[in-house]
Amino acid sequence: MIRGEIKEYVKHGGSKRKMALKYTQILKKMEEVNSDAVILTGLDSCIVGICNTFEGSCFLYSEDKIVQLLMKEMTEEEAIKYYEFDILNVNYGEYSPVFLVSKDDIE
Repeated sequence: MIRGEIKEYVKHGGSKRKMALKYTQILKKMEEVNSDAVILTGLDSCIVGICNTFEGSCFLYSEDKIVQLLMKEMTEEEAIKYYEFDILNVNYGEYSPVFLVSKDDIE
């Protein structure tokens, strides 16, 4: 993964074999409910579901999965900082993704 790819966002992206079925199901469902939802390039394996709000539906990403993925190319500290500043704090516009912090990750 190239760091610059994470900042790009598009409607659809690829998936890895292990997550292909689940990811494909999520994409199909999102296409039905909100085809304008933002999906982050290179982070498809971090999608854990769909979030429904008053404004519309958007993709739900796992914060932990994103940081783990980033740690393949950087230290944990760098990955956390990159996530916080270059992914979490970006205004992606309407139907921006939502980032989940699992109860297991809350200290």
